[in-house]
Parts: sequence; structure tokens; C-alpha cells
Amino acid sequence: MKNWSLASRLLILILPICLIIMLAMSLCTYLTARVVILREAEQGVNAITQAAAAEVHAFFTQRINEIDIIRRSPLFEDHFKNVEYSLRQEAEVYRVQIEGMLSDFASRTRVYPRVYYLDPSGKTLCLIQDGKAVRAGGTFESPDFLEAVKRMSATGRPLSRTERVQWYGYPILRYGVPILDTHGIARGALIFDCSLSSVHAFLGKLRLGISGRVRLTQRPRRTRAGPFPQWLGKGLIASSIPISGTSWAVIMAVNPREFTDRLTLISTVTLFLSVLASMLVIMIITRQVRLLLIPLEELRSAAKTYASGHLDRRVNVSGPTELAELAQSFNAMAENLRQRTAALIQTEKLTAVGTLIGGIAHELNNPLAAVTGFAELLKDTPRTDEEREDLRHLYESSLRCRDIVQGLFQFVRQEQPVMARVSVNDAIQAALALSEYRLVKGEGIEVVTELDTSHPEIAADFKLLQQVLVNLLNNAVDALRDHSGRKVLWLRSSSTGGNVRIEVEDTGPGIAAGERNKIFEPFFTKKTKKGMGLGLSISAMIVSQFSGSLSCEEGRDRGARFIASFPPCPPGIKVAEALRRTADPRRKGARILVVDDEPDVAQLMLRFLREDGMDVVALTDPEHAKRRLKEDVFDLVIADLDMGPIKGTDLLEQLGGDPRPGFMLVTGDILNDEAKAWASGRNIPVVTKPFLRTDFLRVVHRVLAP
Repeated sequence: MKNWSLASRLLILILPICLIIMLAMSLCTYLTARVVILREAEQGVNAITQAAAAEVHAFFTQRINEIDIIRRSPLFEDHFKNVEYSLRQEAEVYRVQIEGMLSDFASRTRVYPRVYYLDPSGKTLCLIQDGKAVRAGGTFESPDFLEAVKRMSATGRPLSRTERVQWYGYPILRYGVPILDTHGIARGALIFDCSLSSVHAFLGKLRLGISGRVRLTQRPRRTRAGPFPQWLGKGLIASSIPISGTSWAVIMAVNPREFTDRLTLISTVTLFLSVLASMLVIMIITRQVRLLLIPLEELRSAAKTYASGHLDRRVNVSGPTELAELAQSFNAMAENLRQRTAALIQTEKLTAVGTLIGGIAHELNNPLAAVTGFAELLKDTPRTDEEREDLRHLYESSLRCRDIVQGLFQFVRQEQPVMARVSVNDAIQAALALSEYRLVKGEGIEVVTELDTSHPEIAADFKLLQQVLVNLLNNAVDALRDHSGRKVLWLRSSSTGGNVRIEVEDTGPGIAAGERNKIFEPFFTKKTKKGMGLGLSISAMIVSQFSGSLSCEEGRDRGARFIASFPPCPPGIKVAEALRRTADPRRKGARILVVDDEPDVAQLMLRFLREDGMDVVALTDPEHAKRRLKEDVFDLVIADLDMGPIKGTDLLEQLGGDPRPGFMLVTGDILNDEAKAWASGRNIPVVTKPFLRTDFLRVVHRVLAP
């Protein structure tokens, strides 16, 4: 060894160590990658199972809601009363109407191969099969199920049971609800045989890898092996989520070898190449290894950390020029990928929300208008304290539903605001007026206002600024609701340092420093029982449209303080005319024609107008409305924009395009920009559903004003 060169000695010393290190690193990399891959596969299985369970739960919930709506039809009461009074012809008329309603319902939903309407003895009064009425008669095939249904209460959840029937090739989910009179006596029953084929077809399309499948099965009993059935086998990555309110569960399983087999081959090839590379590196750049090891190891670790999902990982720029440039390139690449990933996630969320909103806008806003309107009517009627409290909760919940829908529209559309000169003090007082009753009376919160006496002004949209303040007030209420300490809320305005500031501060539990930036991200929320995580995101977006910024910091008593900062209003911006509303003149006794194919909404507008002293005719058939316009004279026509084949605009076209009598439209399709542009070009007001009584009547008075 004395005659060996230094390079040979160095190689003999380094080569075994490097080989051992490379083997250990390869093994660790393999084991780490295997754990990461299996963990990500498990997360993927859980995510797909949760998404599938959510869809299945929505399917079952929709069935229960549909059945609950059908059984509330007054046709059943009319039918059994006529039967009781031996009015056979009248009873037959109502039976035919019930048969038509059930046939239309089964044809529209396409998930009920059979629907029964039975009398108390089990005789079939109406039988709908595959969406068509068939000849009734005979006795229901499952008398024990019928008896269980007849014992149910009027407000009970529909009885459900999985059964196999001879006339259908697959098991069906049978729902049943009783038809009760005012004394709670069963006068009949509705039986809905629901097919699960659409659910199985949907789950059959969800796959992960080759073996990953999703199934809907009866909820298995929990054993030592976990909440999985015995037929599933062992050694699989599996996830089981029960469907709440049912005896079903969604189960997904996948063979882990699909993810690890390729990893073994790659690890073997990588190990072989690594050994060759290490020998070449040792022979060529022995001296440079020690110098380059530290920065290269840092870069490798950063790349591995970044690949595992930590997108904020960066590398210190140091070492030789080449390594410094490499570190800079890695940091630039990592930041670029992080921004693109965040933008992609945001785009996917917005696309999903936009697609969902576009599909449910009209259907959701029509019933929501009826719920909000009738709740508003009922909350002021003489009631007991308990009933008034229940009605107040109903009314506030309906308003919250309306605000959520409008917030989603605002989030998706991101429309440009109408800028005007706005006093921040006026905006604070307007928002406080909307929420003061809930703050003081409902939650017992002490409200303190500290407004700048110089009345600072900014360039903004008054309604959108008011929406931001209401969102911040609602967040403060939620933070203080379960707070055991002092409940105080401060509202401040100031003009210092060339900026106008609005502060909303509470004495709640506050927000952790690490979450103060995340709370403004879409869909981020700390509310476990309510909230979609859009309120602060929408608020920050609106504030940015006014060239401002919204931030959060720790306030006094460790609470949260939200600060909205704006530049002062530039010269030349005018005050919006709508900031100070004046009372619109009223015309008592005006004749008004209301046309809406939704009976509940038509009845709601009828109630609003009659209680305001108007002479009102409400119709749900637009063809009937056309004939009525030819026969009678009205001061105002209020029509739904979309009533199937006949649109509300067709009624105006029938009048020659001249809005005499006065004309206004109501609609639940907020995304219909084409119709709104059409109405705006003809100076026709459009009221969007759901609407409040004061907003609706204000537009009516304005149209009726001379």
C-alpha cells in the first residue's frame, strides 16, 4: 500500500462507503416512495369514495324531498273526503288528477319503476309503471310494509326498505308515506319503488387503476377487521363511507400492487445506474465531491420535499456559480409551478361552481322565493313567543340561503361594480341597520361605533361595500356566539396617511397568525357546521375592485380586527342617486295581473300586493293570461320571465311592444344576461328571485307611479 497513489487510496476508502451509502439511499428512497405512493393512493381512494358517497347521499336525499313534496298535495285530502262522503264521481275526478300527477312525477324523475296510491285496506287506487298509468286494482303485494307505513306520523321520515320483486330484475328501494287526515288517521298510502340502477351505473364509472371499483352495498357490521364486508378480501387499500340516514354504504377497494410493481422495477434500474454513476464520479471528481456535496444535497432534499407536496420549499443560493444558477432556476421553477398549481385549483373550483350554479339557478330561486316571502309574511303575524322565535329562525335561515346563492353568483361572475362617491360612514350605518337586531337582540353583543367626523369618502359601489361590511359583521357574530367572555363589536372609520380605513373588531377567540392569509382564499373555512368559505374571499375581491385591500390582525383582548383600506375618492366621481332612497308614491286599488307558472310564487306576489291595497288577479297559465288581457284592463302586468314554451316577454309582445299597462318581470335565472339586456333596452324593470316584500313593492310602486 505504500506505493499506492493517493487517488487509489482515496478510491479504496471512498468506494465501499459510497456504494453502501448509495444502496442505503436507494433503499430509503424506495421505502419512502412506497409509503408516499401508498399513502397518496389511500388518499385518492378516500377522496373518490367521499365524492361518490356525497353523490349517493344527494340521490337518497332528493328522493325523500320529492316524496315529501308529493304527499303534501291537497289532491289526496280532496279525494279521500269525497270517498268518505260517497261522492264517487267527484272522487274519481280527483283520483284521475292524482294519477296524472304521479305519472308526470315518475316520467320526470325516471327513477321510480312503480308508484302506488293505496287506500287503507291496501287496494291499489293508482298504479304508475315506467312513467305510465296502468289499470289499478288488486291488493298491494307487501301488506306488512303497508301496515308499517300506516303507523307513521304526518311529519315522520318516509319509511324505506330494500326488497326484491318479481316484476323487476334488480332489488328496489321501497319508500312509503301515509296519507293522514287532520286527526292523524291513515286514509291511504303512497308507495314509491325506487330503482338503484342509475346509482350503480354512476358508481361503475368511477375507477382508480385497473382493480379499483366503487360499489354500493348494505352497510356491513363492524368487526375486528374494520367496517368492510368479508367478501372484500385482505391486503387491499379500501375505504368505506356509510350513507347517513340509510342502511347503505359506499365501498372502494384497489390492489396496492398496481402502484408498487412499477416502483420496484424503477428502483432496481435506478440503483444500478446510481452505482455506475457513483464509481465514475469518484474516479473523475474525487476532490470536488466534498465541495459539492453540501449544496447538492440541499438541492436534492429540496427537490424531494417539493415533489412530496411542500410547494413552499426553496433552496439557498450559494456555492459555485453553476450551483448558484441551478438553485436560482430551481427556485424560479418552484415558484412558477406553485403559482400555476394554485391558479389551476382556483380555476377548477370556479368551473365546478359555475357549472353547478348555471344548472340550479332557476329551480332553486323559485322555491327559495316562496320560502323567504311566506316566512317574511308569517314572522309579523300574532303568534306565541315560541312560534315567533321559530318563524324568526326560519326567516333568517331563508335570508342566509338567499345570501349564499347571491354570493356564489357574485363569486363566479365577478361583475364590474358601478363606481360612485360613497361615504364610508353611511355604508357602515346601513350595514349596521341590517344586522343590529341580530347583533343586539339575538346575540346580546355590545356594538360600539367610532366614526370619523370628517365623513371620509371613497370611490365604490355602495351595495357591494355594504355587502362586505355585512359579511364582516356576520363573521364577528359567528366568532362571538360561543364566546364565554365579554362580547363587544367595534366599527370604526378613519382617514389617516392619505388612506381611508374601515375597521371591524371583535373580542372573540381571534384568528391564528398562520391562518390570517389563508382565510381570504376561496373555500377556506374554520366553521365546521356552516359556511362555504366564500364570504371573506368575496369580500377581499370586492375591496380589491375598489383599489383597496382587506387584511386581518390581532385586536384588543386577542380578538380579530379586519381592516379595509382604500384610497380617497378622486375628484370627478359623482354621488350615486340610489344611496338615498325616497318613498315611492302608492296607488291604492290598482288592478294588477300576476302571471307565474310557479303556484307558490304567484300566491306570494298575490299576498304581497293585496296586503298593500291592490286589486290582484294571479294566474299560473300564460295562455289563460293572454286571454284575460284581451278581456280585461289592468294597470300593471307582472310576469315570470321563463314559463316554459311561453315567456313573460311574449305577454309584452302581445301588447304591441308598448308597456301599457305597466309591465315588469320576475325571474329566478340570474345568469340570463340576454333577457336582462332585452328588458333594459325597453326600460322594463326585472326583479330577481328570491325577493323581499319591501324590494318587490318598491319596484311595483315605481312602475305604477304617474
